[in-house]
Amino acid sequence: MSEIGNKLLNSKTHIYVTILLAVTISLMIRIHNLGTVSFFWDETFTWYVSESTDQIIAKISRDVHPPAYFFFVSIWKDLFGISEFSLRFPSVLFSIFTLLSLVHYASAISRSHAVAFTIIISTMFVFSPLDIHLSRFARQYTLIMFLCTCFSYSLFEFAFSGNKRFLIFSFFIALLAIYSHYMALVYVTATIITIILIKPSRSNIIHSLSSYNAGALLHATAEYTLFPVGY
Repeated sequence: MSEIGNKLLNSKTHIYVTILLAVTISLMIRIHNLGTVSFFWDETFTWYVSESTDQIIAKISRDVHPPAYFFFVSIWKDLFGISEFSLRFPSVLFSIFTLLSLVHYASAISRSHAVAFTIIISTMFVFSPLDIHLSRFARQYTLIMFLCTCFSYSLFEFAFSGNKRFLIFSFFIALLAIYSHYMALVYVTATIITIILIKPSRSNIIHSLSSYNAGALLHATAEYTLFPVGY
């Protein structure tokens, strides 16, 4: 392909147009009849827990779910009301945010093939049956996908650039992800192990494990404070 053709293929205009089209199609698919079906059991739990912000900790203290998502939904509910559409729409938003973060992640990996990556990732994500289902469900699953994508991007940026701002950002994103759903612990652990295997420098190992241990200590302390043994 000629140099002019390569420049045209990888122009920012093509990337922006592709993203805009992907977001538009994604929104159309995910909000279609979003509020026509009544809440499922798990969604009624979201409604119950987020009904009153000052009661969230008390309500989930006997359950297995962390509080971050429910605090967000409670604030969202106060702003936009309670309905099937309103309570499910945050999942749609986090699905769109995940799409945008994945595209940015891929573009950072290979700027020379940014347009191709944008088209491939957008197509796969927009029409993913799993994401379509989860984004129409009033639960924290798309939030977790978004946070975990941001976490891995930040940690990989730190590993290859050495910029500690990415490490600090990944630390707080990891905590937020874990306090949205405990399964994020698995993803955070796997990502750190991957970083160490791909770029096993002394600095990456020390900083990654130190960040992980600090997060684990903070998580354990907060967990004991919020949900004391014997409640």
